[in-house]
This record gives sequence, C-alpha cells and structure tokens, in this order.
Amino acid sequence: MIAFTSYLPEVLPYVLGCPRAVAVNAVRKAVIELCERAHVWRYTDTVSTVIDQDEYPITIPDKSKPMLLKGVAYNGRDIDPITEDELDMRSASWRSSTGKPQRYLEVTPHLVRVYPIPDAAETDALSFRVALKPSRDATEAPDYIYDDYSGAIAAGALAELLMQTGKTWAEPKASPMHAAKFEYAVSQASMRVRKSNTTAKFRVAARPFA
Repeated sequence: MIAFTSYLPEVLPYVLGCPRAVAVNAVRKAVIELCERAHVWRYTDTVSTVIDQDEYPITIPDKSKPMLLKGVAYNGRDIDPITEDELDMRSASWRSSTGKPQRYLEVTPHLVRVYPIPDAAETDALSFRVALKPSRDATEAPDYIYDDYSGAIAAGALAELLMQTGKTWAEPKASPMHAAKFEYAVSQASMRVRKSNTTAKFRVAARPFA
C-alpha cells in the first residue's frame, strides 16, 4: 500500500501555501473517484466452505469500501448470480437444498449466499471478486494505483484545489486543464479495466444449473 502523502510531490509545487492535510484530502477524493468510476481497485477474497453454511462474509482490507461484487467462483469455476424469486420459481425447497454450490445471491455488499448449501468442507473453495474504493478516512491505497495513475490522481487533486476560491493557492483558470487530464485518465482506466475483464475473470465456465 502507498500512502496518499506519496502523491504530494506532484501536487504541492502547483498550490504553494496549501496545507499538506488539505492536499492529502484532495488526493484521497481523487483516488476514491477514480475507483468509483473505473473500478481499478480489484480484490479477491477466498474462503473455505462449511457444511450446512449457506452465507459467507467477504473480508476486505481495512479502510476500504466494497462497491460491486464482480464475480464468485467455486473451486475455480465461475458460478452465476440468481435471485430469490428465480429460485422460488424453480424449487420451493431451495433454501434447504444441499450439494455443490452452483449459484449465488448477494445479500449485502459484505455477504454472499450460495446455492445449494455446501455439503462438504472444502479449503479455499469459494472466491469473491469485488471492486473496492478507499474509505473517507483511508490514508493509503494499493501500490499499483500509484504506479499506474499517480499523474491522473495528482491532476484530479489539483483540479479541486485550484478551484478553492479565496485560498492563496487558488487559480481557477488553471483548474479546467487538470480536470480534463483527470477525466481523460478515468476514461482510459475504465476502458482498460473493461478490456482486462476478458482475461482477468475466472476462465472456466460455470457449472450447469441442475
């Protein structure tokens, strides 16, 4: 993980007199926006199945927030999402059915239910892929976000700082240039992530629904 203070050398020289804390907050907001819009922070949590347990919490890094459940795999195979209504239409007894997981339901951003209920304890059998963002009190983000997007994040931070009317470092006329750079980087990051989905997602087809 890389601290948000590591971005400051690309920010502070352009906003002389700006307090470090204010600049760090602008950096944090830019990282959050990048993650929200481009889903660049991907994380996989792997858990073991427990006999007769249908719900599994997703554990994520401290001071991060889940945005989107991107996929679930059972023993390396994708399983597809399904709703309670769909399951009710298929079987009245689905809530008590046991077997090898074939579908999943997102109960909350932190909790997933699998169907059928596992009938065997298997180590690291379930994998949850989620898109994350830093929390509002986070102080750092993954290294690769810094490596790949530090310039874009600095631009996003500067776009905000330069628009802070009444501050000694404000320069509203310069803000749009940085905002445009940030917008372009977010767009490119989003396309890059979408393109990578074809190879980064679990590669084996889902099990057929019984």
